[in-house]
Amino acid sequence: MDQLHEIVEKLTREAGGVSTRLMGLPVEGPARLALEAGVPISGEQEGMLVLRASKGLGDLLASWAGEGAGEEAFLPFCSLVCDHLLSSLWKPGMAVFHEGEARPLGTVDWPAGEPDSACAILIQNEPLEVRLWLKR
Repeated sequence: MDQLHEIVEKLTREAGGVSTRLMGLPVEGPARLALEAGVPISGEQEGMLVLRASKGLGDLLASWAGEGAGEEAFLPFCSLVCDHLLSSLWKPGMAVFHEGEARPLGTVDWPAGEPDSACAILIQNEPLEVRLWLKR
């Protein structure tokens, strides 16, 4: 949980000069968050990274990226989080994703079972949920 938060904290400080606040674990079951995307992870370590956020966070990301809509900025942000996560957890090539593989999804698309790591984060009072499932 702390490592997921540290990665998001580093990205938000670099992108917008904004700090984050760890809220703990995300709520169980579906929460009302407008943006949701998954990034499949392949290689020796397979899994799925799922991020969910409010529309307000999408708009904040869009303002940092100079893009028009929050939905347009959210998928690249998910890829960026995944890239930083993989490079901090595994040796190069052990776990990979392909940019552009971040895709919108819903809770019915989540992997079965509990995530291996998860956290809820506030970024300028806007919620972000991060969940990571790994295949063993």
